[in-house]
Amino acid sequence: MSKDEDSHFNRWKLILGTEADPKNDTPLSAEEKKLDKALSGIYGGSNRKGGIRKSYPKVADWLEDIRNYFPSEVVSMVQLDAIERLGLIELLTEKEVVDKIEPDIRLVSAILSLKGSLPEEAKETARIVIRKIVDKVKHLLQVQTEKAYTGYLLRQSVRKTPYKSELDWRKTILRNLKHFDRDTQSIIPEKIYSFPRNKKQNKKIIVLVDSSASMSNSLVYASIYGCVLASLPSLSTNLIMFDSEVADVSEYLDDPTDLLFGKELGGGTNISKALHYANGLIDYPDRTILFIISDLEEGYYPQRVIPAFSSLQNKGVKCICLTTLSDEGNPEYDKPMASSLAALDIPVFGCTPDQFPALLIQALSNEEAKVRGGFYRG
Repeated sequence: MSKDEDSHFNRWKLILGTEADPKNDTPLSAEEKKLDKALSGIYGGSNRKGGIRKSYPKVADWLEDIRNYFPSEVVSMVQLDAIERLGLIELLTEKEVVDKIEPDIRLVSAILSLKGSLPEEAKETARIVIRKIVDKVKHLLQVQTEKAYTGYLLRQSVRKTPYKSELDWRKTILRNLKHFDRDTQSIIPEKIYSFPRNKKQNKKIIVLVDSSASMSNSLVYASIYGCVLASLPSLSTNLIMFDSEVADVSEYLDDPTDLLFGKELGGGTNISKALHYANGLIDYPDRTILFIISDLEEGYYPQRVIPAFSSLQNKGVKCICLTTLSDEGNPEYDKPMASSLAALDIPVFGCTPDQFPALLIQALSNEEAKVRGGFYRG
């Protein structure tokens, strides 16, 4: 049988499903098996098991696969089929079901992925579902973060040695001139003076989060954490979402549900553009921490990304790259780009939501940023 005939039969097998070839006379390639699995999720017959009808958390992953295999116009059609076949509308219109929903970020991602295809009557209920889940998760994360941050503030309140940026060099030198040592030709200060701590010395947190479809779970968690960080005293927080464009959503950090529901998932990934925008937000580099949450799959100007990071670091900005912020914590990402960042001593790793508070405190305390088993060194 010729290759053209093989390809012809394989396409028919993908259309009809593996049940049309019970003896497997037409074996599928590894790539075709992935495509068959994606189609099975929504069009599965009796032998196409493992669909997503009763497993809503799989919807976001399935949609990502569909986007990888089909053009956008086909994806839109398949999404409409998914809403009908999955019973997602019923899920979003039955209050009894909504009340029983467990807080699962993957379900939020699934609803957001399908949001554009939902009928108007289901959108408000979709918002209710998202708010229910997000509020539960936010409460859990806020308790963990506030506990860790309170400990950090207590340690800061008894800290005797000021940071370099807080030193009042003029006053320190003038008050210690009497301690000039002739042998070493230097001043040995008996007491170090610093400026009063004020709002200008508060730490600034900038969170850049990749809003491409593959980062949907991380986007949800990053949005929730952005709202949590914005509520903490002595911190200034900016949350920036980016795909091919950049959206500063910092003014919406009082309500993560509105923030998420107003965002369309998808688009390319322009990391250099996001870094350029973040650079314009920085007044005090040595008191700024920049978290970028991305799989590093730069789709526009990869040659600009590393110089942009290097420039920020040279100014004194502390940069940390999270290749995921999700329950799995085991991401797919661009390893060459990660290796280049690691060469700049920028930590690169996947992080689970429960690890983020400790990571935040490490960054605020100028400690090495690390999580259990996650530091990528290239």
